[in-house]
Amino acid sequence: MNIKQRYPNFEMLRILSMLFIIANHCILYVAKPEYQAQQVKSFNFILTDILYQAVYVAVNCYVLISGYFLVGNNKCNFNFHKVMKLWSVVFFYSVSIYAICVLGLKLQPLALKDIVHVLLPIHYDLYWFITQYMALFLISPFLIKAANCMSRESYRNLLIISFFIVSILQLSGLKGGFSLLWFIFLFMFVGYIRIYNPRHFIKKHPLASYITMTCILAFISIVGGYHQSQLSIVSYLGFYNGPFIFVSSISLFYVFKEMKPLKENNWIVKATLFFAPACFGIYLIHEHPYLKDYLWENVLNLVLSLHEVNVLFVLSISIVLFIVCALIEKMRIFMFKLILIDNGIAFISNKMVDFYSNIKKLWQNR
Repeated sequence: MNIKQRYPNFEMLRILSMLFIIANHCILYVAKPEYQAQQVKSFNFILTDILYQAVYVAVNCYVLISGYFLVGNNKCNFNFHKVMKLWSVVFFYSVSIYAICVLGLKLQPLALKDIVHVLLPIHYDLYWFITQYMALFLISPFLIKAANCMSRESYRNLLIISFFIVSILQLSGLKGGFSLLWFIFLFMFVGYIRIYNPRHFIKKHPLASYITMTCILAFISIVGGYHQSQLSIVSYLGFYNGPFIFVSSISLFYVFKEMKPLKENNWIVKATLFFAPACFGIYLIHEHPYLKDYLWENVLNLVLSLHEVNVLFVLSISIVLFIVCALIEKMRIFMFKLILIDNGIAFISNKMVDFYSNIKKLWQNR
């Protein structure tokens, strides 16, 4: 039985996080432009803003899940196979979706600059999240080693000082949490949870904490006029690395961490294990920079035909997009296995491990 089968609750959180990411994008690209034009904010606006604050924790939660499993493996060795597998998926969708957009949908002319960008998606930051996520994965063995070497007191003090720097002060280099430094902090924080399993209020009442943080953020957002000033205190609190968003993310993480285990033959567990492996691909499909404008423009046209966006519409669109993208990713997984791409990746990664081992031996014996 693998890790995911033993912890379906975390895979549920992974799925929920991806649904939240899609909902966040739907609100960002469709709902907000419509609501910003309103002089008097409607009841639908208030509900949608509450939903926006609730789903904004998704990226943080996704990083927390990854960090929890990586630290739990307690391996400091670099995983070439995992890196190459992730890169192959990113490369596949980067190139194939661009080809569809340019050659099929005729959304824009073929350009050499764009071709270079899609061939090197991580280097050119085609997906901001993937670039930071891959960088985090590359340095994770060193972070794991550091986490295991520190005393509990030193680890705790490091987190307190780091939290003050990255969440309270929010230095300009952090880019509102859209940065590797914030991902490193989340990784180390969840590493502390995995190693020491500390007791605190959030662990005892995670759902209450999550709902409270969401309501506070929504209240500040609505009353403070979040949409009018990117320099306001509301914007500061609403970043990925804002203190309230951080507490909300940890709270939702604990909701699923402390969840009672479900039986393996439960239909929820079966559905979870079916959809969870597709989450990475779902993000790559719906957030492709050459596709997303076309995608959300058509969703916006659908909204205009309905006169006003609402929470039910956002949730419905998010679920539909999730399922459609998941099925596409499932076909991609099947295709990679059918044409032995996975075997090729495993072969190349093994050769790279052997090469690295030989270089290491030569260096040690010099």
